Amino acid sequence: MRELLMTLIGAAGLMSATSPAYAQTVADKADARCVIALTFAGRDPKDAPKAQQGIFYFLGKMEGRGATSRLEGLMLSESKTLNTGPLVQAELTRCGGELTRRATALGAMFKRPQATRPAPPPQPK
Repeated sequence: MRELLMTLIGAAGLMSATSPAYAQTVADKADARCVIALTFAGRDPKDAPKAQQGIFYFLGKMEGRGATSRLEGLMLSESKTLNTGPLVQAELTRCGGELTRRATALGAMFKRPQATRPAPPPQPK
């Protein structure tokens, strides 16, 4: 998992070569903390697949805001403050809640067209 994280940071550095630097936002910091916490969670082989999915979700959010140019600095600064088990667990709870809410909303979205679809015509006898 560490190799994955280092690869992602390296890729973000390459992507940001032409991007201007901006101030770190609260949302960027929060999402970086989720990436870090999920990286820790992914050390457990049984949690690794879901942790990786969560990492890519939060990295995607950051990319959508143009934060990949700040990813390396964000990861370094936030990792210094996310340095105890209770802090990591609190972040996992927060980040997991967001992932659950998004998955629930997506599931509901996919069910809506089924609920509004007209009934099929009756079959001829």
